[in-house]
Amino acid sequence: MLAVAEPIQHYATPPPASGVAPQTGAAAATAMQYTLFHWTLLAAALLLAGGLVALPFVVVMLGLAVAVLREMAADPMLRAGPRPRRSGLAAAVRAARSYEEEDPAPVTRWFHSRRR
Repeated sequence: MLAVAEPIQHYATPPPASGVAPQTGAAAATAMQYTLFHWTLLAAALLLAGGLVALPFVVVMLGLAVAVLREMAADPMLRAGPRPRRSGLAAAVRAARSYEEEDPAPVTRWFHSRRR
């Protein structure tokens, strides 16, 4: 209700600091400016400040942070697995060459057997 009533009130009786006459086009513009300031910037700042203080307080007081960290530590999907020693194109080429030395491809075997 107040979000609708406030611009109408400012239109009928503009704030004295604005210096505009009531019920004019300038009064309507001033009413919308005051209302938008009141319902956007101020409300967002208050909600943000309240959230930045209240949310961490509730999380710490209820022990939710510890419970979440404990669950994350127990989850095997979130644990870091062993990292490969090397990565990239050079490592792939080295792996392919070492594999071919152990068990060469049939074409390679045929080619080497024909050269002799």
